[in-house]
Amino acid sequence: MSTFIIRIELHGAEPEDYEELHEKMEGEGYQRQIIADSGNEYQLPDAEYIIYAATGLSVTDIAQAVYKIADSVKANPGVLVTEAANIEVIGLLKPIQ
Repeated sequence: MSTFIIRIELHGAEPEDYEELHEKMEGEGYQRQIIADSGNEYQLPDAEYIIYAATGLSVTDIAQAVYKIADSVKANPGVLVTEAANIEVIGLLKPIQ
């Protein structure tokens, strides 16, 4: 299993655009909480997501899928995808339970 961290920027977006983006991304399995190597769960910064995907998917595969989702909300989004090996978290908030 591979871990991908995604950051999306909707250029010229309104707050409701990001709400729509969150709904669509979560509907496709992207999460807004991260589990650090310590086992603790944290809330990711706004418009940042994580997905634990099947081995064999590349950063390009994830980027193209995410771009399609984000572009359906606001044309020509910025998308950054990183495949993570280790995750360390400092200063992020724990999710509200």
